[in-house]
Amino acid sequence: MYLLMFLFVMLILLWLFQIVFLDDFYRNIKISQVKLAAEAVSENIESDNIKRLIRRFATENQMCISIVDEYGRTYLYADVLADCVIHKSTNTLTSRLYSEALSGGGTYLQEIERHAFRDMKYDENDFFGNVPKNDKGMSTIVIYSKIASSADGENYAVIINTNISPITSTVNTLRTQLLWITFIMALVGLVFSWFISSGISKPISEMTDSARDLAKGNYETNFKGGSYLETKLLAESLNYAAGELKKVDTLKSELIANVSHDLRTPLTMIKGYSEMMMDIPEELSVENLQVIIDETTHLSNLVSDILDLSKLQSTDGEMSFSRFSLTRTVNDIIGRYSALTEKDGYIIGFEYEKEVFVNADEVKITQVIYNLINNAINYSGDDKTVLIRQTEKEKTVLIEVTDHGEGIPEDRLADIWDRYYKIQNKNSHRRSIVGTGLGLSIVKSILEKHSASYGVRSIPSQGSTFYFELNKE
Repeated sequence: MYLLMFLFVMLILLWLFQIVFLDDFYRNIKISQVKLAAEAVSENIESDNIKRLIRRFATENQMCISIVDEYGRTYLYADVLADCVIHKSTNTLTSRLYSEALSGGGTYLQEIERHAFRDMKYDENDFFGNVPKNDKGMSTIVIYSKIASSADGENYAVIINTNISPITSTVNTLRTQLLWITFIMALVGLVFSWFISSGISKPISEMTDSARDLAKGNYETNFKGGSYLETKLLAESLNYAAGELKKVDTLKSELIANVSHDLRTPLTMIKGYSEMMMDIPEELSVENLQVIIDETTHLSNLVSDILDLSKLQSTDGEMSFSRFSLTRTVNDIIGRYSALTEKDGYIIGFEYEKEVFVNADEVKITQVIYNLINNAINYSGDDKTVLIRQTEKEKTVLIEVTDHGEGIPEDRLADIWDRYYKIQNKNSHRRSIVGTGLGLSIVKSILEKHSASYGVRSIPSQGSTFYFELNKE
């Protein structure tokens, strides 16, 4: 439709310029030629070649040119018009034209309309057959005079006469041509627009059908974009979206399974130990109560992590920035792991050169460090060693947490930040240090709200290094 509208506008412009306003354009062009010729003759009034110049203008532009003095007497002339008004008139007319130009600021233009072929009146019924009609209409006589001065102070008038004839035959020719052009362009426009619209609409229709399949849960749907760049890019985006939806659906299933497992196991243990102590009073011991407390703590941590992650990923999870010592915070956190290091033999080291201050949310950054250390402990190797390194740069400080565990395969590095994603570790770990599966997702959300860079480097069988970078205060 847009293509046809464009063609329609172009054809209207052609009709306007070639048919409707052709007389006006022709008239203005002829008058401009007359004025330019008069200007050129005036500037060369004393040239030795002035006679050749006015003859050239008269011949090339179908003009009658005269140079007269103030009394209307002809000084030079060139005449190529059969019915030149100037040369058929008396000195009275040329004298008047001189006076009109002088009083009009140096120039004077007069247009006289007359009916073409006024002396050739006939009845069309006097002839047989299809007799072509002559151009009919108003013919215009243009007379233009311009004052020119010589070096000795004498004034002359350059008077030019030309005719603007009716162009009915030309208009009829153009009209016939435009009729054919209009028909051909309309036909071509229809064909082109049909091909173009088909080429664009067909892939879009197919993508619409594929989108309906995708909405029904068919994530294997393949979007085809056809041959146009825009539809190709749209198809690529939709294929990417389908892949992400499939991934989200898979993660949703894993989330339900993991949450169900993480809730069912501690609840089962709490129920089992409670029933055992109720049925067998002798089993009411500190050890059994501690198991119930540990499982309750695990449930509480799981619920807290879910709430924290939900809050972080919503608009409510705003950060409370303040100035604090990042170095001291890391040391305090390591100190809280002293019971674990003494009981289970874990080694948690911290390397740094000097105390560094940052401007961040201290509570949230503490949570980040906790989660990274817990993750390193969960997946540490046989040496049970976790190394924390603080590196000060020009404007930032880098924190790295390294373990010597099995590492993470390269094709899974991008997935570890997803909720409930866990790398299966062959080594067994104590239940007291097994996480909820939300730790790294919480780390990602907090660091992104700080606009901090973060990531992981890992070599299978050698360990992993998680890191983040904050601006120094």
